[in-house]
Amino acid sequence: FLEDYNKIRKKLKPCMNNSDGSPCIDNYKKKYQCVLQWISRKEEEWKKIKEHYEKQKPKNGDNNMKSLVTDILSGLYPQTDVNKAIKPCKGLTKFESFCGLNRT
Repeated sequence: FLEDYNKIRKKLKPCMNNSDGSPCIDNYKKKYQCVLQWISRKEEEWKKIKEHYEKQKPKNGDNNMKSLVTDILSGLYPQTDVNKAIKPCKGLTKFESFCGLNRT
C-alpha cells in the first residue's frame, strides 16, 4: 500500500490542485476515475485489515485499535516507504489522523 501511495503521489503531485484538469496528464478524466477507484479499493483493504486486527486484540493488554496500529507503524517508521508516506503529515500522529484512525 505504502509503495503504491508513494508512486502515485510522486506522479500526481505536479498536477494536483489544478481545477481545470491537468495539462500534464493525457486523458486526465479517465486517469482521475482510475485514481478514485484505486482509493476505493485501498479503503476496502484497510477496512479488512482493521477488522482482522480487531479480531486479534490481545486478551490481556491494550485493546485500542489506534494503539495497535501505532505500535506496528512505530516499528516500521525507520523503513524507507513508511517514512516517505508519513513525512508529508509531519509525524506519525498526524499520519494516523489522515488515515482515519482518530475517527470514532
